[in-house]
Amino acid sequence: MNMIGMLLIMISLYFIGFTFMIIFREKMNPTFWNPIFITLTFFSQMFYCLMTNINRNSFGGFQVLENISPLCFMTMPLTFIMKEKPKNAYFSMISFLNIGMFVAMLIDPEYAYLFSFRQEASLLYLFAALEHLLCSLFGVYLILSEQVKPTFKNLGLGALILYSVISVAVICNFIFKTSFFGMNPYGNYHIYMMDFFGSFYATLIAYYIGIAAVLFAGFGFALLLDRIFHLSENKKNS
Repeated sequence: MNMIGMLLIMISLYFIGFTFMIIFREKMNPTFWNPIFITLTFFSQMFYCLMTNINRNSFGGFQVLENISPLCFMTMPLTFIMKEKPKNAYFSMISFLNIGMFVAMLIDPEYAYLFSFRQEASLLYLFAALEHLLCSLFGVYLILSEQVKPTFKNLGLGALILYSVISVAVICNFIFKTSFFGMNPYGNYHIYMMDFFGSFYATLIAYYIGIAAVLFAGFGFALLLDRIFHLSENKKNS
């Protein structure tokens, strides 16, 4: 499949799904749809990991702490056993990553679909785009179904989870000389495989600021969706 053709299909599927959720938001029961989104996203990531390990001719694990995306994809099933408050915080994180996941669907940092100059999209590329598509739509669905309210409290809770996991991973990098989230303090630090600053601490600060920007962008979009939703309700009730 042609790379641009694959992206056009993903964009079409995204907006078809988005339109479907807008039209049928009142009829989409979270008890049914949450497991659908979570299961599809999780198994898309599992298949992606399998394909990656086959391509590398070695078992590299499931990449949970490789970056924000696999962290979200692989940990989603934990929400089935979470209490209400941590689940709300986790869902807030997913909701406000909606814009970031959509952008990653278009320009995966590892494969750079639009800039790799590759003509053909393999199954690896396809599933990398698909899992970002599903996660972004799930974030939008959580807002439309009113499971997550776009409040600064929920934004703070979502950010707390993300920053806590990344910070713990960075501490592990110092202790065990690993490179979780691409932040090996002993010389192999980068933001999506690019070293912009030549300094671990500058790179880490830029990474933290970038996460904040992505979350605020998703939060702004969630506010817009919430506003439109309530405007339609007001029209319906008037």
